[in-house]
Amino acid sequence: MELEIAHLDRKYEELHIEDRVKLGRLTASLLEHGQKAPVLVVGGGAGEGEADRHVLVDGYQRVRALGRLGRDLVVAARLEAGAQSSLDGAQLR
Repeated sequence: MELEIAHLDRKYEELHIEDRVKLGRLTASLLEHGQKAPVLVVGGGAGEGEADRHVLVDGYQRVRALGRLGRDLVVAARLEAGAQSSLDGAQLR
């Protein structure tokens, strides 16, 4: 599925260390080849207005790189698990 980057909930962003060299390489790769792997998201929750929100659990670097390229959309795969269990099983990038 494709999601708007602006609508992603990035509440776990502070858990990720930004590597500027890797981000530059990834940005160049996305520009040349496009997005090959989806980011992983879980549903946003049961609160009002959260039905369409998705919490990003894996793919923070890809989202940053796509943002650098001025892209509005990201290819995502939705996990059918709670955010915590997704974080326990996801390799954070």
